[in-house]
Amino acid sequence: MTFIVDGTNGLTFPDTSVQTSAGKVIQVVQANYSTEVTTSGTTFVTTGLTASITPKYSTSKILVIANIGDAYSGSGARNSVYTLYRDSTNISPAGTALLNGFATVRSDAGALQTPAGMSFLDSPATTSSTTYAVYMANFSNGFVTGAQLNGAVSTMTLMEIAA
Repeated sequence: MTFIVDGTNGLTFPDTSVQTSAGKVIQVVQANYSTEVTTSGTTFVTTGLTASITPKYSTSKILVIANIGDAYSGSGARNSVYTLYRDSTNISPAGTALLNGFATVRSDAGALQTPAGMSFLDSPATTSSTTYAVYMANFSNGFVTGAQLNGAVSTMTLMEIAA
């Protein structure tokens, strides 16, 4: 196999496809969501914030940046936990136990509303469409956890990074 090495464009193969230099951004996808979602359960449920990307290369990394507008934790020393899913899999590096999400909002006395942010560099090893989503749960059954309260906007940005 022959190829051309170019410091600006990366590697060019005979079929003229270009493998981008490591660390370069190949594509960016952004999604917004503003419908209020709440739960009182201890099982992860979607916040409604999702974005899909189809990686150009199976070796690429995907940088996921998500910001939940007005994350909410009900009163009474309760934890609201937010995590990232790739398709149907919780990808928290800390594990899938309830308190091992990417972000936790804790209320020690009254209710608390605050933005919650998270980011993760994922290695999906695919060129198929991949969907990322933010899920939430309440650590104590019966108390309310929420996202996008009062129509606050949540955002997710996906960046394919050449490996």
